[in-house]
Amino acid sequence: MWQDSFTLYELVTVMRQQEDGEFANLLNCLREGLQSESDITVLQSMVVEFETDIIKEYQHLYTARAEVDQFNNEIFELSTTKNAYIESIDLVTGDVDITLQKTILEKIPQNDPSKTMGLQTIMKIAENLNADICTNISIEDGLTNGASCCIKLLDYRVEGSKRCSIIWVLFDDVNIGMQQRQKYSYLRNTKVEPSWTPIFEITRKFKVGHSSGYHIIRRQFPLRLSATKTIHKSQGSTLNNVVVNFSN
Repeated sequence: MWQDSFTLYELVTVMRQQEDGEFANLLNCLREGLQSESDITVLQSMVVEFETDIIKEYQHLYTARAEVDQFNNEIFELSTTKNAYIESIDLVTGDVDITLQKTILEKIPQNDPSKTMGLQTIMKIAENLNADICTNISIEDGLTNGASCCIKLLDYRVEGSKRCSIIWVLFDDVNIGMQQRQKYSYLRNTKVEPSWTPIFEITRKFKVGHSSGYHIIRRQFPLRLSATKTIHKSQGSTLNNVVVNFSN
């Protein structure tokens, strides 16, 4: 039945990297295992043994999440701009005795955001570093998991507080966060540019273990550093420069 409703159109031109036909054809040959000696020579010319400061600024891709975390931590430690360690605020909700709440909180996975609705236990963040939105905030406004940005300002609005109130970011795509910028335009001051989008802490609810009698409510900023990503996470991205790690 579907054959009557759909028509097949086969593309005869490689659409990705279409502005660089030679490189597009090289990648296509590599995918099919038909690379030539000249193709190999071109690829080998792009290999670097040691990273320069410029190369460190490029998007890095790794195969394993542990390697991604390690590289992002290294970039954070090397940063000289204003930075912050922001710890999540976790609460136990549900039918559970108050004496057990501490034990339950200790069971929360510390280094696996995939089990805590994408929100980190301790978020490391610094101005002028690249980051991604780590969970959906507003799909219609483009504030979705994976949206790339640059941290521009850690904004402390509560006098005497060591906890950041707002994180202002500049998205790679100017259309992302447009509604957010308009809604909270009154929060801008002389330090904040009109193109910067305010990101606030959000709350998410998740389970720990198999119990259905209680949940954890976590409050945290929905951001993660993204000087590097896994190859899986980068699929669909458009990058001007990229460094792919083949150390393993």
